Amino acid sequence: MAAALRVANVMPATVVLRPDGSVAQTLPRAFGSADEIVAAVGNDAG
Repeated sequence: MAAALRVANVMPATVVLRPDGSVAQTLPRAFGSADEIVAAVGNDAG
């Protein structure tokens, strides 16, 4: 599909890290603002 649309074959993802560097969450979507990220992460950052 990416070739047909002439776009890069990638999926946007945001990775939320804990203070120790381990992965708390992986959010497989694009965000339009910092507020959208805050809403998606909420209080469940690990």
